Amino acid sequence: MKRRLAVAAILAGAVAAAVMGWPRPRAIPAPDLAVEGAATIITARDGARLFVRGSAQPGPLRALLLHGGNADSREMLPLRAALSAAGIEAWAPDLRGHRHSGRHEGTLDRPGQLDDDLSDLMVWLAATHGAKATGLVGFSAGGGLALRTATGPHSASFTRFVLLAPNLGADPTLWAQSPTGWLRVDGTVASAADAIDRLGLLPLRWQGQTWRLISNQRPIDKWPVALGKLDRRATVILGTDDRVFNTEAMADAFRRHAPAAAIRVLTDLGHQGLVSEPRALEAIIAALRD
Repeated sequence: MKRRLAVAAILAGAVAAAVMGWPRPRAIPAPDLAVEGAATIITARDGARLFVRGSAQPGPLRALLLHGGNADSREMLPLRAALSAAGIEAWAPDLRGHRHSGRHEGTLDRPGQLDDDLSDLMVWLAATHGAKATGLVGFSAGGGLALRTATGPHSASFTRFVLLAPNLGADPTLWAQSPTGWLRVDGTVASAADAIDRLGLLPLRWQGQTWRLISNQRPIDKWPVALGKLDRRATVILGTDDRVFNTEAMADAFRRHAPAAAIRVLTDLGHQGLVSEPRALEAIIAALRD
């Protein structure tokens, strides 16, 4: 009954938005590269702007760093600096819908667009700076996108996957506190939201982001199935003091469903520390070099 009510609520909201008109999301402003440091603008296949921090560096390894939800590439600056110092060329994009990438804040122009953006970034890197063994590092929501990539059709583009407390979806047992808004949508309700969104009738937002954006940062399959597709290229890093996800439940989920992946649980480390604390940065570097 609750699921039926949730589907009905989503449908009612979509119809109301279509009939009454919904305010268009704010356009993303062009960045001032003069104040952004080492950064580049590339053009995605649909003509939209993609902002990426990084610069070419000698050495055989490269990493692409995906920030968390409601954040941007600045979140990955400590990790990018650590990787660069370790001789690993690192690039950190603003994911589409965040700060300087895409056309509108908090949304995508069509479902699945982040998958194409990652492919476009990889093509641009190879064409501009040469092909290298490349690891994909994703944190939180970005970790969900990295997991989606690792278990999807573009998996072969990367030699390593490092998942930092990745978002696996709405299962409340995996969260330290019950998820809210779009984060709690799963199963039948998610299927209904997907169907309505494909019609362009779901502009509703939660914490500034649409379902279209949130759902593209989850694995394509249900999380137990997705974890079962991970291979030896994957390393999962969690912190015992994470207040976003239930670390014990997450670690157990990966051990049960992703036996080929390496799992590291770092003591006395919180959620944000996974992309800023020296112990976490060292663990990421080791995983990329493994």
